[in-house]
Amino acid sequence: MEVLQLDIAAVLDSFRKAKDFNDFLPLLNDVVEYQNSEPYSEKKPFSRKQLTYNLKNTDSLYKTFQIPKKSGKPRTITAPNPSLKAIQRCLAFLLQNAYQPTISVNGFVPGRSVVSNATVHADKKFVLNLDLENFFPAISFGRVLAVLQLSPTLAQPKIATYLTQLACHNGFLPQGAPTSPVISNLICQRLDRRIEALVKSQEIAYTRYADDLTLSSDQPFQNGLLNHLDQIIQEEGFTINMEKVRLQLKNSRQEVTGLTVNEKVNVPRQYLREVRAMLHNWEKLGYEAAQQKFLSSYTPRISVKKKKGQPQLRNVVGGKINYLKMVRGSEDMLYLKLKEQYGKLEKGETVVEATKPAPEWQPVIDHNPRRVVSFLRNFRVVNDTGFRELLHDPDTSDFDFLANLEKVNTQLPGLKDVLTPKLHRKLTDFVNAYNTAGLAYYQKHGLLPLKGRPKQRKSLLAKLLLKSVNMEVEGNEAENKPAISPDKTVSKAANEFREQIRVGSDYFQDLILANALKPTIKALTGSMVEAELPHLASNIESIDFTKLPDLSTATVGEELIRTYEEFQPTEEDFGINCSFFTDSWEAVKAIRSLMKDLVQNDLYNTPNEERKFWLRAAVVQRGTEKEPFFATIIYVHLEKGCINDKIAFSHPRLQKTKQRLWSLAEWSVLYQDCEGQNQEHFFMNSDDNQVHKAPWYEGITHKLTFYHS
Repeated sequence: MEVLQLDIAAVLDSFRKAKDFNDFLPLLNDVVEYQNSEPYSEKKPFSRKQLTYNLKNTDSLYKTFQIPKKSGKPRTITAPNPSLKAIQRCLAFLLQNAYQPTISVNGFVPGRSVVSNATVHADKKFVLNLDLENFFPAISFGRVLAVLQLSPTLAQPKIATYLTQLACHNGFLPQGAPTSPVISNLICQRLDRRIEALVKSQEIAYTRYADDLTLSSDQPFQNGLLNHLDQIIQEEGFTINMEKVRLQLKNSRQEVTGLTVNEKVNVPRQYLREVRAMLHNWEKLGYEAAQQKFLSSYTPRISVKKKKGQPQLRNVVGGKINYLKMVRGSEDMLYLKLKEQYGKLEKGETVVEATKPAPEWQPVIDHNPRRVVSFLRNFRVVNDTGFRELLHDPDTSDFDFLANLEKVNTQLPGLKDVLTPKLHRKLTDFVNAYNTAGLAYYQKHGLLPLKGRPKQRKSLLAKLLLKSVNMEVEGNEAENKPAISPDKTVSKAANEFREQIRVGSDYFQDLILANALKPTIKALTGSMVEAELPHLASNIESIDFTKLPDLSTATVGEELIRTYEEFQPTEEDFGINCSFFTDSWEAVKAIRSLMKDLVQNDLYNTPNEERKFWLRAAVVQRGTEKEPFFATIIYVHLEKGCINDKIAFSHPRLQKTKQRLWSLAEWSVLYQDCEGQNQEHFFMNSDDNQVHKAPWYEGITHKLTFYHS
């Protein structure tokens, strides 16, 4: 069958020449005929009665309902009935072919999408997102009528009136009508051109996707530009939604129309987690059980009442995988892998993934915690290494910033054999802040980037004395110089590094509480409830910071410092005992892993209902009388239990903890075997460590020793 091919240019020419109702009806049916030339299209032509009825009763032909926004708030949709919608689709087709979008417009334009909208903003230092408030309701009947008579549509007054009547609801553009998207683009033509002209000379990229405006640049946005931008938007009849203004920097997640653009356009990680979780549930639980689990957590964009039946897991996950293809490309390896997994599940095949054994971890430096601590103390002790001056004011007035920075950079490569890889990376990032922002600041101002030049104030006593003898107060040269703030990049890097290497008495217990105890309890409680072990969930909350048994009469040798003759069991004293140099975040994550191990390790012979644990810390003295040094011991203890087989120590979680603590702390487990004998198993031990001498507790205890020097 030969497909009828009509010239769309001829249809548009007829549209611009049409003057009244007698021209308008044939015009619509010409569009229907053109659309029917496409395969599988069988649209019926409109009758005079149908068009007349829709023109006279437009406002009563809509139905209003709500769908949830991404934020959870309701979005009001005003949708036309089928008859009016069919007419509006023909009008939208006409207007879309007449509309000539600029390069910056990506919403409701054939061949463009959220991907093209986000692509121009990829790998930019600054990304600014703006949202136009009440976008469709801000477009009135009068604005639509006026724009339809202008280029590029050039409709005659009577035809423009018919179009506007059919496209508007209660005097405004409705969100939900097929004509609203393209008309909103026509309304925004001048807005787009004015903003494009504004940013053209400033190397700023601009795009618009419906009511979402995005600007990006490698240079900070100037106040003058932002003020001019706001003025243009207001002059074009719109208002910025100030609650949705977002300035996203390179070091944070940058999103444009739902896609991340930090380095390249990609879907957010959470999106991939959802797809993988759906496929995993389908594979492990079977489709019916996975469908029920999916329905329990899935919030459809449109009410189920509006759709025929419930949303299906296979359709949703299939759509998500196709969206991934649109964003990442058809040759993307991750897309192809998920597509293959989905295809096998659709066919009922078992998905078997080839698993390679994880390579055995090999340390890159010797286990020597005291050596690491000895270096980290350089950031506190005055010496000639130059590292202290990166965090503190120098002690001399003739401090040579450039020479000190060169000295530090010279030492960095050799520290790979001293520090753990993560610590060395953190140190390198910190020093690089000095090498870039710090050096530029010094060359510009001649001042230390961490100090700047504070505002000079006259002594109050000097002012009073000079005033009492009626002398003029003359400022010295320093007082006349303007204050200069420290460099923000270096200050931020210094603060972050200081927190990463120093365990302070005022916040270490808070770190553990926030990042180890609470997440562990929350995760364990949730998993135990799911496992139908509610008696465990209540007892897990027994985190004991109360008093220990009195140890003052116990035989503990010379290990405890005299001022700490017994362990300090309160939370406050726990923090006081924890004051040393280490990789603080790795220490916290290790403690969190050990808590999970004590509660979840099935190879520990402990009655489940009695799994309670506590943390305590003590300061001890080590070494000889001539060369004493001190250490903090942190105990993570599980009450009542024994270990019959050392295979319990081969759990992957404990092996990962070994990587975290390597060259940071000594680590052993104190426990009772099946015969009730006290045993100590060393995961990591150096010559500076000693076997356990303090009293033993009934149960299983992870013992971590952090050196002070």
